[in-house]
Amino acid sequence: MRYFSTLIGIIFFIFIFLSCSDSENTTSNSEKAAIEIANKMKETIKPKQDLIIEDHALGGIATGDEISNHTAMLTKTILKTGEGDFEAYKITNKIHGEVGYLLPDPRNTKLVGNIFISNPQIATKDGLRVGSTMADLLRKNPELEVHGSEIEGRTNAMIGNHYFLIDARNFTYDIDKNKIPKDTKVLEIMIQS
Repeated sequence: MRYFSTLIGIIFFIFIFLSCSDSENTTSNSEKAAIEIANKMKETIKPKQDLIIEDHALGGIATGDEISNHTAMLTKTILKTGEGDFEAYKITNKIHGEVGYLLPDPRNTKLVGNIFISNPQIATKDGLRVGSTMADLLRKNPELEVHGSEIEGRTNAMIGNHYFLIDARNFTYDIDKNKIPKDTKVLEIMIQS
């Protein structure tokens, strides 16, 4: 009987040992198969391209372009502001959804004028985006200009061709940038035409 118990124990350990080594091979084979599939997918699927806020463009839409050349990304709409109602075009992207809008150039309404970005996923090449702070803007350019709007009280910080609408109300044009709290957030970015 004692030999029988020992024999059963040895068979049990051999069974466990073989099971473990088979599952290791199965896992290894599964991992190899997954790696092969991933490599094939890399060859056939292009990576998602992020939109970048450039000096005069967003995702291939540049200021001065003909609006009709970008109908796949644009939907006509009416923008209502305190300064009036304006014809505008919503900008959408397959990856990011609604990105912002553009206004036609007031000198030629068939051309792209100012482009406005409201989606925080979209950034400048320096990483500035909706949700960045006044401190972020000052780190990028300590000499930036800040101006208010006498009609709506909108406050913009300007770096190059980009206007960053910040969450501060100022009804005078001249503003001391040092009086704006450093944690004030960017609400919208405009690419000026």
